[in-house]
Amino acid sequence: MKLQSIKYGILALACGLCGACEDEPAVQGSGAEVKEYRVAVVMPGENQSRWERVISWAMEDLEKAQRGLSRKVKLKVEWKDENAPDLEDYLKAVAADSDVAAVIGPYHSSSARMASACCGARRKTLILPTASSVELQRSCAGKDFLWALSESDIGQCEVMLTQALMDGAENVYLLSREDDYGQSFIDWFTFQAVELGLMSQGNYTYSTPEDMAVALDKINARFEDLRHDDVFQTLLFAPSRTEDAVWLDSLVRIHPEWKLRGINLICSDMVYAPTLAGRLTSGLNWGGMALAADPVSGFPTVYQVKYGDEPLNGESHLYDALVFLAYGLTALQWEPESGLNEALKRVVDGRAAYDGGWMADDMRQAFALLQSGVYPNLVGVTGNWDFDEEKYTSVLHSAYAHWSYTPEDGFHTWDYLSTDGSRRTSSTLAGWNWAVSRMESFDENAIDPAYPSLQHNWCVLVAASEGWANYRHQADVYAMYQLMKRHGYDDDHIILVAEDDIAWNPKNLYPGVVRVHRDGGNVYDGIRIDYRLDDLKPEDLEAILAGEAGGRTPYVVAGDEHTNVFLFWSGHGVYNGLNWGEGYEMLRGQQLGKMIRKAYERGNYRKMFVALEACYGGSMAEACKGIPGVVFMTAANAGETSKADVQDYEMNIWLSNGFTRAFQETIDANPSISLRDLYYKLARNTVGSHVSVYNEALYGNIFRNTMSEYLRE
Repeated sequence: MKLQSIKYGILALACGLCGACEDEPAVQGSGAEVKEYRVAVVMPGENQSRWERVISWAMEDLEKAQRGLSRKVKLKVEWKDENAPDLEDYLKAVAADSDVAAVIGPYHSSSARMASACCGARRKTLILPTASSVELQRSCAGKDFLWALSESDIGQCEVMLTQALMDGAENVYLLSREDDYGQSFIDWFTFQAVELGLMSQGNYTYSTPEDMAVALDKINARFEDLRHDDVFQTLLFAPSRTEDAVWLDSLVRIHPEWKLRGINLICSDMVYAPTLAGRLTSGLNWGGMALAADPVSGFPTVYQVKYGDEPLNGESHLYDALVFLAYGLTALQWEPESGLNEALKRVVDGRAAYDGGWMADDMRQAFALLQSGVYPNLVGVTGNWDFDEEKYTSVLHSAYAHWSYTPEDGFHTWDYLSTDGSRRTSSTLAGWNWAVSRMESFDENAIDPAYPSLQHNWCVLVAASEGWANYRHQADVYAMYQLMKRHGYDDDHIILVAEDDIAWNPKNLYPGVVRVHRDGGNVYDGIRIDYRLDDLKPEDLEAILAGEAGGRTPYVVAGDEHTNVFLFWSGHGVYNGLNWGEGYEMLRGQQLGKMIRKAYERGNYRKMFVALEACYGGSMAEACKGIPGVVFMTAANAGETSKADVQDYEMNIWLSNGFTRAFQETIDANPSISLRDLYYKLARNTVGSHVSVYNEALYGNIFRNTMSEYLRE
């Protein structure tokens, strides 16, 4: 009853606040200066009446909040349906229109990417209430035009998995649309599941209902296999379109043989939509997470009093976007020469004492302070507007409502979660076990095999992609080449494979220069390339590693039983495959295992260290287990992607991958580091994937074996 009384207390307060706002006398300052700004609001048309009433509410509150002030800002909102066929033309037009102060929206990440391209070219302020694609936010970071009022879907994926953990799940599955929105979940699901101690049963993707049926059939088969083990299983569903939920519901209805009605279903925010009411009738256990207002702001309760139902996903964020913009435009009047984006930076950086909130009386105090050049520590209905102080791209934390749905009762909110546990939300950190506490353990007493003496060293460096967009793969391989040169290698003992199409690429603003840090040196300097990708096929690597020189492979590892070989590979990967160039050629795990085993049988190496910087790299290493004298260290395990790390905003490309950057920095700092300590260092410094070690049992004691064996100093 205590919780119920708290809710009734908030309800009474909300009624009082609403009444106070409505009855406030219209006190107008004589001769007040009013500056009007055009604003384009782009949201989906199917809920237009909901968006428009929130816009009207925000406009009313902004007008009341500025009564009695000598200067005021007024927003003139222009509505655009996000689903309109001419959306791109419209966005280009408003981005180029100097009379339009800013664009608010779109709602979906796919449309937001289009808006970011249009607005970014003109540095037009773009405020995204809900679009939360990781790649969208990363690609716009530091460009000073995009302001996302929700954290990226890394956070949403995290709270969904946390809810699964709190529900008692042991096994988790992911079903997501194969697009920009879904990719965020694909990239982070397995990593975060492992961090939480959950067992990932795979990522399944779809683009059409037919694809979804195939994916669900596979999930059902796995679900039935594990159901008999009496383990609690959860399916995470991350559709980028609301209608995808209808696909899922319909497929379950027409496949009564599936047992998925018994699975715990946690959906992303796109399913929390009133348009689905009465349409989900399959008997699935519908539930999930949705972006929400700060639970202590009172916004959801005031909304219910005002409109008679719960807020739609994104309504609180749209309200905040309008207020946020009004604050920025007020700050702009104080320093008009700075531009709106700089004014918004000052607004979010403000830390002056301020006890207010989002109601009109509170906002009046905020407007008065901003007009006097003081920047208070502002909050909105969605919580604190704390942005990254370097990139200013998205808020650091969001609140999520935990909801359920039944055909009889519709949507119902149970509680709230966030990634920081603030302001009456449950923290995901309560169930979060950080990677440093979950790293692999190794046998400190392992006995080394009897190896011959070490007399020679070779290294093979492969950049397996081509094209400007894949800059980081060649850059990392060139940096690894420079690392080996610094540590004693000559060109006769380095085999370098790279397409060599980025240093002098027309898009390179610094011809002949390749960097892995924005202010770093030229890693292309002095490079000697032995093979371009077009010169070889993936199977030619077998002859190179085995030392079989021939017409296609004149440069090979001329090794013997006294030779240590270091193989570094950087490129794209899929499960059990490494891409070769931009075509359809691929090196499979079994092929790589066959190649290394042949080199072993020919006595062409003493020890071999293979470092793989590629998505799903662990799957390649798993296929090579059982070969004596070889150890693998991969940037990602068998079920996850690896992540780009250093971005050049001027050229709009990624310069380096996290695993490779950490690898190089660690070796330069300590060339004699043990392989165990190298692993620990990389695991702590590689974000978004689990660095993994494979086949160490047939290699030796990695506490005693060191990297110095692979250097020539």
